[in-house]
Amino acid sequence: MNSIQTTFNLDNEPQLDTFLKDFSFAANVELIVVKSHPHSSKSPICYNKEGEARTLDSDSYPQQYSAVQTIVERLADCQQTCYLDNLPFTILELKFNERLAGYIFMIHDLTIPLKWLAIHETATDAFLLQQRQRLEKLTDFFVMSSKEALKDRNSPNCLTITRKKTNEKDHTLSNEVIYAQNYINEHLNHSLYLEDVAQQVYLSKYYFCKLFKKEVGMSFVNYLKLQRIQRAKELLAYSDLKIETISKEVGFSQPSYFCKIFKGLVSVSPAYYRKSFRKNKIA
Repeated sequence: MNSIQTTFNLDNEPQLDTFLKDFSFAANVELIVVKSHPHSSKSPICYNKEGEARTLDSDSYPQQYSAVQTIVERLADCQQTCYLDNLPFTILELKFNERLAGYIFMIHDLTIPLKWLAIHETATDAFLLQQRQRLEKLTDFFVMSSKEALKDRNSPNCLTITRKKTNEKDHTLSNEVIYAQNYINEHLNHSLYLEDVAQQVYLSKYYFCKLFKKEVGMSFVNYLKLQRIQRAKELLAYSDLKIETISKEVGFSQPSYFCKIFKGLVSVSPAYYRKSFRKNKIA
């Protein structure tokens, strides 16, 4: 006979394991299950888009492991959770016998640089926020589906999944900022200056600068830099263009400066990123 337990163990929950595998495959998302204690010795488990489970140990996935641990630490501090609503994943609470046992992070793509995201307390760029918005309804569906999947567990231990609420902030962007972001993304291979983009939306550069930072959560310069690097990562991963050519394609006139900025944001060189991505499919 099964008995009441005080410690949650995913290995003892075959129905939950099957549900997570099926959902990640059907919804084309990745689910990361992590213990709620920030210093737990148990490594996070990632359910990928192929419906497979793998352990995100610190040796094989150091960046992802570090990011997840940082986020769990922030979750443990109620004063530092608001910024989590600005990141491109949603958070669910896993409760075992009415007590918080862990979290489930739902994310579209684990190759998003979680380590970079984990240290930002303000909103990220719009591309990542759009990914977050697409997950909102899917997360609600996940919660409803979990109730059906777990209702016949044949166990006296109660297991529930609920949505983690951190901040009710509205992320709606103004038409001017949306247009500016589209303009930037369409002209990444050109020199772009604050005053030029401000003119495109018929605003003074001073007002546009304040509006952009208020709504996006970062300065125009930092946003532009991140978009250039994001495009560079795509070209490194999915094209055979030389690094010098890629640097020009994303608006850098000097390859050496491009490599410096890339390494500063991604923590590795462009060449290493390309090699690592193609070998391991991780950022």
